[in-house]
Amino acid sequence: MFVQPTALKSSSIETLRIDPATNNVVVKFFNNVKHYIYTNVDINIVTDYLFDNTNSAGKFVNEIKQSGAPVATF
Repeated sequence: MFVQPTALKSSSIETLRIDPATNNVVVKFFNNVKHYIYTNVDINIVTDYLFDNTNSAGKFVNEIKQSGAPVATF
């Protein structure tokens, strides 16, 4: 089941869906038709974003990218 934050703090991310059960994150950027799915995201990154919510969505996605989580597009 995906969680979708409603008030994104980002000027580049259109939608963000997080599945804490599987550690998957789906991102859609403005001006881009592709969706990016990050799999096996570190649970600490997910919980920090969901429960602290001090980072912007962009910083959250950058942290995922820097962690080396596998990514695919659809």
